[in-house]
Amino acid sequence: MTEQQTMTQLDALIITMEQVRQGRDAVEAAHEYLRRFEGATVRSVRPQSIKRQVLRLAARGVEKIHIAQSLNITLRRVEQILSEDH
Repeated sequence: MTEQQTMTQLDALIITMEQVRQGRDAVEAAHEYLRRFEGATVRSVRPQSIKRQVLRLAARGVEKIHIAQSLNITLRRVEQILSEDH
């Protein structure tokens, strides 16, 4: 999985966060978004931007394991992103 695809999935989670809060599975919601925007890429992926968006997800109560599954990255990486200094 490329960094661009990871960023696209993260964007998908942010867009579908309301559905997740209403009980929808985060992974399912992210995959639905990606199906609609298949082939979409992000030109500029900055680690600080990813961190900010992961923190936003965490603040909305999404479990870290769901973030990791939906981004297809390791839980350890999510922990690392969340623990880095602002």
